[in-house]
Amino acid sequence: MLAINPINLKVELIEHIVAGELLKNALKGKKFKNIKEFNDFITNFLKNSKIGDLPADTRFPGFFSSLADHSLSTSAIAVPLALELRKRGIDFSLEYSGRFAEILKEEDSLKEIVRCAALLHDIGKQPPMQHDERTRKYVREILELAGFGEIAGEIALCASRHHYRWGKIGEYKPETKLEWVIAIADKVSVADRMISLDERTTEVCNWIRQKLNNLIEPEDGEKIEKLIKYLEKKEISEELGFLIPLNPREVDRRIFNLKEVFGVDPELGVLCLEIAGIQKFINASDFRKYISGASVLLENVLREVGDMLANTISPESVIYAKGGSLLAIIPASYYNEIREKILNYFKNRTLIVKPKLPSRFRYRLYEFKYGPKFFLDSQSEPSIKRRNFGEIVSRTLSFLEVEEEIGNSVVIPVGEICKYCYEFKAEEYLGEENERICKRCHLVVEEHKITKELFLFTLDLEKVEVGESSKISNELFQKIVKRFEEKTKNSRVIAELKFKGLRKVKFRSVPTWNYLGRQHFFGRDEGTYDIVFIKGDGDNFGKVKEAASSITLFKWISKTLDDVIEGSIVESFSEILVKMLELAKLHKWDSEEIELEIPFDIVFVGGDDFLVLLDPAFVFTFVEKFRKNVQKILGSKKDRFEKEIHEALSMFPLGVSMGIAIVKNRVPIKATIEVLNEMVGIAKIKSKEDKRPFGGEIYVYMQKFDQIPTKDEIEKQKKYTSFPMDGEEFQRFVKDLKFFVEKEAQPNWLERVFGKRMPESKEDACIELLFKMVRMKNDERYEILQKLYEMHGKFLSADVKYYHIDLADSIKILTENLNKNLIREAVKILLGG
Repeated sequence: MLAINPINLKVELIEHIVAGELLKNALKGKKFKNIKEFNDFITNFLKNSKIGDLPADTRFPGFFSSLADHSLSTSAIAVPLALELRKRGIDFSLEYSGRFAEILKEEDSLKEIVRCAALLHDIGKQPPMQHDERTRKYVREILELAGFGEIAGEIALCASRHHYRWGKIGEYKPETKLEWVIAIADKVSVADRMISLDERTTEVCNWIRQKLNNLIEPEDGEKIEKLIKYLEKKEISEELGFLIPLNPREVDRRIFNLKEVFGVDPELGVLCLEIAGIQKFINASDFRKYISGASVLLENVLREVGDMLANTISPESVIYAKGGSLLAIIPASYYNEIREKILNYFKNRTLIVKPKLPSRFRYRLYEFKYGPKFFLDSQSEPSIKRRNFGEIVSRTLSFLEVEEEIGNSVVIPVGEICKYCYEFKAEEYLGEENERICKRCHLVVEEHKITKELFLFTLDLEKVEVGESSKISNELFQKIVKRFEEKTKNSRVIAELKFKGLRKVKFRSVPTWNYLGRQHFFGRDEGTYDIVFIKGDGDNFGKVKEAASSITLFKWISKTLDDVIEGSIVESFSEILVKMLELAKLHKWDSEEIELEIPFDIVFVGGDDFLVLLDPAFVFTFVEKFRKNVQKILGSKKDRFEKEIHEALSMFPLGVSMGIAIVKNRVPIKATIEVLNEMVGIAKIKSKEDKRPFGGEIYVYMQKFDQIPTKDEIEKQKKYTSFPMDGEEFQRFVKDLKFFVEKEAQPNWLERVFGKRMPESKEDACIELLFKMVRMKNDERYEILQKLYEMHGKFLSADVKYYHIDLADSIKILTENLNKNLIREAVKILLGG
């Protein structure tokens, strides 16, 4: 059977296996204190087991979604729906008797029963045919195996009776209100439509017919053919209702008339939360410990809010919580209670930060499936394309408002103001430094201290294992260390270090960013070094989420786009740690155990943006590995949707725009952040100019600043620079950079290769270069001049991009602090090859 990623259409051929068998095997020897502990186990199993590889359905378009994601999404709808109905007076226990009826009377018990049935409602798949019968059998066996035999029968009935269309009758049609909760949640969350309906969908459907014709059922081929005809405006058929839908009220009348089932028409809430002024909060101080700690503090508070929602509703109802944003499905009547809890979390944990919460958040169940009501009331083409869950999220985000003020504005005497942020009264002492700072700065500095002190680990070269990593509290740092360990397993650098007599390598974070920039040459003095800030922002990520037709696809899309950003950072930084080992082998060490400084730090990583910093010598490694992972997930940019079935190619034009500022490690951070925002904007212009509709790419604007970075400096540099570049151009630039380093080109000489830093015209540049080439025919630098002539297209283009300044700056970044005897080998490591 097929499983196809809905974004990059990478095809996996999966053997037919029943999810229930996988779960039964995983449960052997397990004991659970209560049903909640069992449900938590199921949730983690769905997220981390082979069930995640199984498609939700073997038929088109069900193979575009994951069975695990669909099960989790069904719970995300079912639990809030059951709690909302209970709040509206529905007593689910009245339709049952005995012990099970008693359990349903309690709110927490009801919640866990619904969770269990929802999470297991498709455990009888795959294949989809007769899965309700298999589900009933497996749920009963699984619950008995887990120690919940007395309620196994009732939950098995509830989980298996979730079909009410297609003329379903008898034993597998929902009868009780509890069974209807699962059935309705199943239909709301199911991914039964394509992610998008436009020209690119036509290309994708044609590709499916061409490449997968022998792997799909004939009826699926007919569905796809009809969809293509609709998209090409050749034929409109009512049979397409399930794929478009043209008239959703005919598709699923029951969802539009829930009062017939429950006696009331329930609403659910879409809780969107964003942190107001997150950039201002993080950038409130130039103190290095502050900016890093502020980011960690906000992420921790967001996680705590997510945990609160998981306990109040269910873990599955928290769809997303990362990078200053949260999305959850809640009972609409719980909103005020939840809102107060959120405000208290921010007040107590941050003192000053305000959350943004929606003023409008209530939706009917049919809106969760078919989009906001006003799109349903219109039969126009644009409204049909926007009948999806993604539009619900987008609409809710448009109603976000800053909540009540947290903290009060007061006039503070100059002598009492905090010396870190210059905003609040200095009321507390900072540890051993005995400095008085405000409560907010004290909070974030403590967060910095806790996080950085724990970012410490040791690589045992004998076992090729990382020790002490369990102490690392930051989840992203944990992933970096784990990936680093995986890479060292098959790396020859381990044997080379052991040959030099080394047995252990300890990595620790630098005390502050003042010490970054010296790691590639293992310096120890407190000089002023270059440091690189990299700010990135996803291109078109929001538009893709808006196109998600269901909550299940929204989860999958969010997960995929997270991996584009976070996964690429993990790949880049883990590779940089490997490069540190390779550089270490160039040196002589007097001990069996050495300590290396981690050459990077992370300020924040959100769903579609990030800010990191590192030793600039590793910037080329970072960009190369980042791009490689982006294109592993999204494929390379193309004009046509052409690929093999095992390859990835995004059906949306996606990318990441980056601003890269190389500055001195002691310059004001606020100025650097302002410049980075400008640089990302320039890179985004480059991204928009790329008209290829499929695949992914990165877009880079990089500049080295010798003084405090300013927007004026960017403007001045524009005529000297070859940036912005797309990833392919950047790759060629690095290849050329290797040539110049190998030829020992001197940066100062390169800067003046055209006579002036910037020639008056391309004719002047060409004449100056040709004159030098004639004069230096027998000089060792002749090859360098010839290469420059070719790089500039022999000056035939009307608009010449000049590379000499960028090359000179890049050579400085790589070589100016290195031992001259090690330059060639070190640069070979840093640039690869």
